[in-house]
Amino acid sequence: MEEKSKSERKREVEALQQLAISISKLTEGLLAQIPLPAELKNAILAYKKMTAHGALRRQAQFLGKLMREVDTDPIIEAYKNIQQQHQRENQSFHQIEIWRDRLLSEDKTALTDFINQFPDISTQELRQLITKAKKAGAHRELFRFLKQQLQNKL
Repeated sequence: MEEKSKSERKREVEALQQLAISISKLTEGLLAQIPLPAELKNAILAYKKMTAHGALRRQAQFLGKLMREVDTDPIIEAYKNIQQQHQRENQSFHQIEIWRDRLLSEDKTALTDFINQFPDISTQELRQLITKAKKAGAHRELFRFLKQQLQNKL
């Protein structure tokens, strides 16, 4: 087995350090989903609280050191799952925005398309919300309704 070059080892260390920094940007709830050893978790929480540039740099190096000492496969896998979930939520959000905009700007063809694609949604309530949004500017109310109805369908 070939030994890795110094440059390659350095790139790997920097990648682990960047992963730890990326993990530190997660919310407390998402951070809890990642299987971190106690010392690493505490170091990440400390990093989140720091503001001074020099302290952040030193703590990032310390995070890289700790990351080298643990099995990173489950950490990487959990982080990827969180990223994928976030991406799916963003795509769903954008789809809902597109439907809302279509329902408000197009004539009945958009409503017909929507009903054909999602037949189990209350058509009467949807029509009322579209009318209300067009007359009174209740775009958010229409968006909330669509989000609630399409939550698990997109």
